[in-house]
Amino acid sequence: ACYHNLPYKAIPRVMIKYLCLNQTANTNIFPAKNGISAYLSPQTIITSLVTDYNKSCQVAFGAYVQAYNETRNDQTPRTFDAIYLRPSKNKQGGHDVMNLQTGKAVNSPRVKEIPLSELVIQAVEKMAVLDLTAEAKTGATTVMTEFYQSMDKAIAEMRQSGAMDREALLATRRKLVAARDEQLKKLFTEEQMSRFLKEVEPTLRPQRQGNAN
Repeated sequence: ACYHNLPYKAIPRVMIKYLCLNQTANTNIFPAKNGISAYLSPQTIITSLVTDYNKSCQVAFGAYVQAYNETRNDQTPRTFDAIYLRPSKNKQGGHDVMNLQTGKAVNSPRVKEIPLSELVIQAVEKMAVLDLTAEAKTGATTVMTEFYQSMDKAIAEMRQSGAMDREALLATRRKLVAARDEQLKKLFTEEQMSRFLKEVEPTLRPQRQGNAN
């Protein structure tokens, strides 16, 4: 059920691993129907550990998050794009997440969930024809999310200023598209990038609505 609720049509192995770990662990954190106790879970009975639902159920598996690095006095970015895996099981706490740049599971002391828009999901799914690697696909998800967030921000700022200038908006979009494509070039092969520009990118452009009869 958890797998089918995910917005992705395919997930990398590290997510499959943690999905299995989560489902195995979660079967023991609730009181068992017709079990020896109506109030205590099998986990609590065997280990005396009580699950804090405010911490363990804070973010859903597979959610897109901004994960925080440990505070350092250098130029290291404070956050990174990640997919949520589970609350960490170590004594220090924190969260296990999949770093979207490396595709590896890492620990983060704090996370902030970011809504994954339907536009991003559709854009990544349209890239299926490119036969991307898991790493390229997760990287493309990050790039497309940043692109659409930047577009939403530009539109909101224009609305707040009271000046919805179509030409200015198109110029902003062209600038953001160029930056997006430069990032995608680092993820795709030359052939994949060529197919993206010819087959996928045209379908991502906003369509003008015709006049209703």
